[in-house]
Amino acid sequence: MTPRDDSPPASAKSGTSQPPKDVVVNIDEIPENGAGQSMTDGMAVSFVDEQDCGFFGPSSNIALMRHILRAVDTKRTHHCNQTSLTPASEYSAYEGGLVSNLNAFPAASSDSQKAGANLLPPDEVMQRLIRAYFDNTGLLFPYIHEQEFLDTYERFRASGFRGNVRRTWLGLLNMILAMATCTSCWEDSGSETTFEESDVYYRRAQELCHTQMFRGTTLETVQYLLLTSQYLQGTHKSVHTWTIHGLAVKAAMSIGLHSRDIASKFTPLQQEIRKRTWFGCILLDRSLSLTFGRPCAIPEEYIRLDLPKPLPVPISNSDEVHKMSTAFYNASMIMGRIIGSLYGSNLGCEDQSSDTATMTSMIQFGQELSDWQNSLPQHLGLRSVDNMPDNTDENIRDPLREKFRIILTLRYLNVQLLLHRPIFIRSLGTLLREAKTPYRHAGSINSMHANFDRVFVQVAENIIDIIYTILTRPDHGRHLIGAWWFTLYYAFSAALAIFGSLLISLGAEAGNAGRLESAKRYLGKTCEALLKLSDNNTLVLRCVKFVQQLLRIVSAWG
Repeated sequence: MTPRDDSPPASAKSGTSQPPKDVVVNIDEIPENGAGQSMTDGMAVSFVDEQDCGFFGPSSNIALMRHILRAVDTKRTHHCNQTSLTPASEYSAYEGGLVSNLNAFPAASSDSQKAGANLLPPDEVMQRLIRAYFDNTGLLFPYIHEQEFLDTYERFRASGFRGNVRRTWLGLLNMILAMATCTSCWEDSGSETTFEESDVYYRRAQELCHTQMFRGTTLETVQYLLLTSQYLQGTHKSVHTWTIHGLAVKAAMSIGLHSRDIASKFTPLQQEIRKRTWFGCILLDRSLSLTFGRPCAIPEEYIRLDLPKPLPVPISNSDEVHKMSTAFYNASMIMGRIIGSLYGSNLGCEDQSSDTATMTSMIQFGQELSDWQNSLPQHLGLRSVDNMPDNTDENIRDPLREKFRIILTLRYLNVQLLLHRPIFIRSLGTLLREAKTPYRHAGSINSMHANFDRVFVQVAENIIDIIYTILTRPDHGRHLIGAWWFTLYYAFSAALAIFGSLLISLGAEAGNAGRLESAKRYLGKTCEALLKLSDNNTLVLRCVKFVQQLLRIVSAWG
């Protein structure tokens, strides 16, 4: 191995050990016809441009925030004496908060954009990060075959990192390093420094694969695009993740990952990895459809393959890990069907269905979620704030299993929140039409509305309670909640639900003092939990500031 060393040769031995040096590797050149390659980031679009022309449909938090802010503005208009209320216009800067992290990190200078695509960190750093990836993201999204990847790495390492290596594999390696840095390393410190470090790996991978990502003719390229899209969800470039995800889906289809017929041409192991990569695309597709409020890129009728099977790998927890990832996938598919049925597939073209039809669908999906929950093995059962593990609980000694249980629980609760949102939105809409009179149906419909609204609030409170408990108890911590950006998304969605439900209830029933105090308590817990999530992440702090604004409004009402 020949590491790069820019320092002058020492004339005498030093008494202190030198830090390990970066590794310089040889990269295969890409033969190209025509003009040379531009190093410009072809995905770079400004957030302002995206806001001007972007579509954020019914399931997005942006759409929910707009409903709530219009209701706040209407209430302010009809209660002019409450001068402490904040005009809705002051919130406009926050409307994209959970979809694009505008200015979450300082813009890189032109010199820093030259990432040094042929550089890698020291071997011991790479091995630690690779292990962290496969112990974390690689378990929930197991579309990269661990042993095959490690074998390739060992051959590369045995050559002293001097042998030529495929650009796509090296790009995939850099994305694994990036993902591990911004997830596993963040769990230890919560520092924004980890994002700056991970961005170096991301830019190296981008420089390596900016041509291959548009060709999309190999499984490795699809995996690279898929992992890049996942990574971008949690960075200041998160708005780009939609574009990269589209490339991943098209690349997957171009090599037939969706096809059962073509699968027979591959070995059983290759078939499973191809299938896992396809299902990885589906999982991310449903997640992005939810957060961006945009139609799925992979329609339900395109999903014909059977679920992946456990791989014959020599690790004792293979079957348990498979059950975990399968449960996560099934919950995500129910979420996708809810978006299709209750949100018009996020197309923005649906006529509003009747209350009866909407509530019938909600009951049916509620049964699906109940069946999903009952199908979970006992050791993977969902958590609640009343049965969180403590220092004496054996599950704390098995943090991987406990982490999956928390991830499954938060995903389930967020799907429940999504399921109950349509009735909540209708109630908010009525506030806009009849601001001076409470929203009421006659008879059983009114009773069902009240029940759904009550569940909506309870689910939001459960989400906040669990996140708060994990992040504030010394025997728990960030390592139990998975990717930080999903935790932020869940907590922020729940806070919006708490505040919005208060808008509906004020003036409609007795006992509002109790509702006001409860809302204050949960909005306060949200702020405290998010500050425990990170007290120096710009996006987290922007969301905390927004929730604090909501808390001030509630205090003014009280």
